[in-house]
Amino acid sequence: IQCEVLIITVKNQRNILTLLNNMPNLRSLYVHSLDHYWPENGSVSSAMDGLVQWLRQQLPPTCAVTKDENDSFGIHLWIR
Repeated sequence: IQCEVLIITVKNQRNILTLLNNMPNLRSLYVHSLDHYWPENGSVSSAMDGLVQWLRQQLPPTCAVTKDENDSFGIHLWIR
């Protein structure tokens, strides 16, 4: 049995894809990204925008990806 909803902190954004590929029952994923705490260039907000864009490019269109309005480092993913 695998969970359908997961809240997790990741150190590397590629771990998000690993989770999605290895958890077929997952329907909702909330990710807190440590990878973007100290962005090399720009602000945290633009770094998280980049993560959202990267995820949208990597995932099928049936996945919805949004930034959390209340958590600068949070991303919501809804998987269909």
